[in-house]
Amino acid sequence: MAWRAKGDSPCVRGKPGSTGNAGVTWLAAVGLLAASCGSPSPPDPYCSSAPLPADLKVQSGQGVLQVDGATPVQFLVFDLARKPVDNKLLGRTAAVGPGKYRVTVNNTVHTVSVEGGKLTRCATGTLLVTGATDDTWFVQEMSGAALEQTRLGKPLSLMPGTFRVKVNNTVTTVEVKLNQVTHLKTGSLVVEGSGVGYHVTDKAGASLEYKAMDRALSLFPGEYNVEVGENTRAAKVEAGQETRVKF
Repeated sequence: MAWRAKGDSPCVRGKPGSTGNAGVTWLAAVGLLAASCGSPSPPDPYCSSAPLPADLKVQSGQGVLQVDGATPVQFLVFDLARKPVDNKLLGRTAAVGPGKYRVTVNNTVHTVSVEGGKLTRCATGTLLVTGATDDTWFVQEMSGAALEQTRLGKPLSLMPGTFRVKVNNTVTTVEVKLNQVTHLKTGSLVVEGSGVGYHVTDKAGASLEYKAMDRALSLFPGEYNVEVGENTRAAKVEAGQETRVKF
């Protein structure tokens, strides 16, 4: 049985009095053992851990998970097999057993470790997209997979990360940061004239959206083409501004 001093990590073992070739062999073995143990896990950028406050009562061995945010939405807790464990409103606490969990807020996910007898507290960021219409804005993963949607002017709490945001098929990329509100502004386009409606395309000619004449359409800032019948005109949309095109 290998000798181990009291309090030693199982990954660091010693053998006192080793000298000569035997000592060299032992040192090489220790180096291999230390390498096999790996480096410590990096700190969690979105969550912190502290002793349980006295007013939080849990069963023996349990820990507490809390996720904070600026909107009245739930956070969902799943185990690593994606089995539901608990759900609470942001700012509330969930008592769970020690281990790793997947925390989901508006379909954005972060994996967190919870220790028994400790409060693990995580935070979200807030994304807000505004405009002059009641159009819907969408949050997507960078792959394009859908995450969540809501009306312009309504914020969403999200686990921090980089996302695609879409309004009427115009797209921008945004980074949501911890404990911060990220605000994106659309501009509005109104087309005046005779006809049933107008068609908006990007500068490459890809179709974006169709709208009735004299009705506003929210778009992210950029240059677009507007088609009414066989006629086409250019339109530049700026953040927080209304652009009018007459036919």
